[in-house]
Amino acid sequence: MVIFNSNRISKKIADARKAKNMTQMELADRLGVSYQAVSNWERSQSMPDIDKYASLAEVLDISINDLLGSDEGEETIKQIQDPDEPVNIETVIDAAPVMKPQQVEDKVEHKQISLSQLREIAPYVSDDTLSEMMHTLQDSPDFLQELPKLAPFLDEDDLEEFVEHKVLPLMPDALPTLIKLAPFRDEDANGETLSQLWGDTRVSQRDLKELLPFIDSDALYDALMSNRITDFDSLVELAPFLDDDQVNDLFEKVARKYPEQRKILRSLAPFTESDTIAEYLKSALPKITDEKERASEFHAFLPFLEDDDLLSIFDR
Repeated sequence: MVIFNSNRISKKIADARKAKNMTQMELADRLGVSYQAVSNWERSQSMPDIDKYASLAEVLDISINDLLGSDEGEETIKQIQDPDEPVNIETVIDAAPVMKPQQVEDKVEHKQISLSQLREIAPYVSDDTLSEMMHTLQDSPDFLQELPKLAPFLDEDDLEEFVEHKVLPLMPDALPTLIKLAPFRDEDANGETLSQLWGDTRVSQRDLKELLPFIDSDALYDALMSNRITDFDSLVELAPFLDDDQVNDLFEKVARKYPEQRKILRSLAPFTESDTIAEYLKSALPKITDEKERASEFHAFLPFLEDDDLLSIFDR
């Protein structure tokens, strides 16, 4: 049974307070807390700290066990408050939201704990303690599975250390983990990872698309410009993550180096500025000898041309 159940405790506090004909303000004054604290308790928005239950029970004229709705409540609080009293990990997980961080850390020190259990107490311990415990567990078979769930509570440097030593060496199998970690990493770190993986033949450019929302456009553009384009279809998916100048440069590069990729150029057209498209057509249309093919190519780009740029094609 969960001892520290916010819904059960909130109702018990409210019922007992009303039975004593006390206002929330009066109860707050008796306990030395704010009115908002009592209000939050009774609305299940928070729970009293571990050191408040004895005072609450006394003021409300009920037992701690009755307040918590558990026959084990009073004994559990005594165990938690006594630094020398051992407490099992399940009880610590249950009580962590009402414990001080140092209390949680003291009670889990030297305990055998799994990554899934560590995830439960991660919000209630310091960055250093969490990192230390994760280093102890980093060889666990479920480490990659649990790392993204623990990432929100990790210091940025610690997270990068785990990425470098536990995730990247296991690519491409660890790519799903890397993608899940992207929202918690710095843009520059994600960009550096993209650059490392872009030329890795084991990872397709399309596989990396889920990293794109978490990468600065300059890093993405640099990866594109410094590596050979091998997956032309992926360029269309990359275009929304580049700025206008970068898309124009990419369009021009494809047109210059891979003129046979007309379908890709057409797909890039909605993201490309009108004058860049016009310059392409001025160069490409005269080289298409078949009249129908030339007309088809022109009409494919027509919706993306501004009037002045359209006229410039004919003026030439």
